[in-house]
Amino acid sequence: MKTSTTLLIFAYAFCLTSQVYAVTIAGPAVATSGATYTFTVAHSMAETPIIYTWQATDQTDVIHTDGEISDSVSFTWNTPGIKELTVTADNAEGTFSCIHNVDVRELQISDIRQIDDRIELTLSGTSSYSKYEILYRNGTDEWQIVSLPIRGEDGLTIWEDYQRTDSEIDSYKAVTTDDIAIASFNIMRFTKKKSEEELELMQILANIISRFDIVTIQEIIDKSGNAVENLKNMINDLGTNYDYIMGPPLGNTSYKEEYAYMYRTDTITVTKRYTFGDIPYNIFEREPFVAKFSANNGKFDFVLINIHTKPDEDEDKTAEEIASLLSVIEDARTEFADESDFIILGDLNADCDYFDEYSLSSPLKDDEYNWLITNGMDTNLASSRCTYDRIIITSDSEEDYAGYSSVFRFDQKFGLTYNEATAQA
Repeated sequence: MKTSTTLLIFAYAFCLTSQVYAVTIAGPAVATSGATYTFTVAHSMAETPIIYTWQATDQTDVIHTDGEISDSVSFTWNTPGIKELTVTADNAEGTFSCIHNVDVRELQISDIRQIDDRIELTLSGTSSYSKYEILYRNGTDEWQIVSLPIRGEDGLTIWEDYQRTDSEIDSYKAVTTDDIAIASFNIMRFTKKKSEEELELMQILANIISRFDIVTIQEIIDKSGNAVENLKNMINDLGTNYDYIMGPPLGNTSYKEEYAYMYRTDTITVTKRYTFGDIPYNIFEREPFVAKFSANNGKFDFVLINIHTKPDEDEDKTAEEIASLLSVIEDARTEFADESDFIILGDLNADCDYFDEYSLSSPLKDDEYNWLITNGMDTNLASSRCTYDRIIITSDSEEDYAGYSSVFRFDQKFGLTYNEATAQA
């Protein structure tokens, strides 16, 4: 397989002020379009405070008042070319300016290859791109654009087609978008002990969650909240800030679980959250955790309903809980009367022994709802192919849906056995 490497070169620009003080600008001389880079300026000696004005090609000016000896700024360029970066500093001693050039290049896709009965597209290098668009067709079919919202990771296969052997790709490009990536994850028996002792698995969990703007988590068994706090800290160590909200311990027996939402703070804001009131009917083993979120770009508000149903094959408990999610949506519509985008997601146990996934009797099988994680997708780490986990959107949400949903098999990605993936002895 052919590979390519993106070489990241940091350059240092030395300038002289009117007071003959040496000044340094540090930052990349070569950058990848769509990725974010940080530039830093520093005096060898100067009087503070300093007012810094940063100006760059295709960027809005950034002004920092009351600056210290050192100052930093981050820029993202979405188009290739030579970009000029200028910083001007003002203090009681005078004014100085420095210019730094950055060669912004297109992201390199390492390989498009035909292997047996599939064609795949593999990414080399890393980026903060949020979508890949592929112009693709099968044989003599019409050309179509396949959009894949995903953040770059070295060596990640971002797209595969198993449909036909005469597949072909005409072109592909990486683009930045305002899409919000949402996922659901049942971290099997996620305890404080697991978060403290299974550090290799925790690193994998952090890498998984950092791919998304928001992740709903089920099966947390730790009322102290330490397990989720440890996970958040490990995610943030990767370089992007996340925070979380948790629900209370839930369960009709001494065994309790908690729900959580882990979200990226630079893209998502929590507006309101509550636990669904199941009194007096007590239908749910673990009442859904409902929360409203807003995209920080102001373009999308939505309500998520986090659920882990009870797997019960004898008393049709699971089917009853799934059907009763309709009342949760109705309650959320009352709570958030100005909202139209509602999404159910979590471990619904909606397959195999617990639920007939092909039955149309459930009210959630109405045309009003779209099951994005479909029956043919395997969300189970065990050998049985069961689609327990689901994401279901209301019809009003479809106009905001980017059109792409899938299952991320992290066990296959990281080469883990069942016991390794679930951290069992």
